[in-house]
This record gives sequence, C-alpha cells and structure tokens, in this order.
Amino acid sequence: MTNTIVSEVADGVGTIVLNRPERINAVTREMVDQIAEILHTWADDDRVEQLVLAGAGQHGFCAGADVRALREQISAGFPLRRV
Repeated sequence: MTNTIVSEVADGVGTIVLNRPERINAVTREMVDQIAEILHTWADDDRVEQLVLAGAGQHGFCAGADVRALREQISAGFPLRRV
C-alpha cells in the first residue's frame, strides 16, 4: 500500500504531499487525520518556518473529498468527527 500522505521538513520548510495521483489526490478521512496530526506536531517544531501543501502527479492538486470512500464509511457506521 502506498503512503497517501508524504511529509518532510527540510531547510525550514514543512512539505505535505497528497499522494493519490490515480484519484487526482482526492482526500480521504484517513488523509485528513494524518494531515491534522502532522500539522499539530509541526506547530511546536521550531524547524518549520513555512508550509508547502502539494499534490502528487501531473493532473491536478486535489479533486476534493473521495465521495465513494466517505459514503462507504457512513454506510459502515463509522461516525464522522471534527478535527
């Protein structure tokens, strides 16, 4: 399985890459949770002075939410929660 979120800190820049190019980087609930966790960690990291959010692939930054995955989660009884 591919990591759908890739992050790194280098030269004062924290970079988060949405890594689902086959779905035009459509965001899943898990991806939102991962991004929130990274940002929470970086909030107290003096190495991070700037933030870059990018999308993998050549067809677009982000198609938005993965509606199919969201529907499956709701149908399976997984509650949505606020970050």
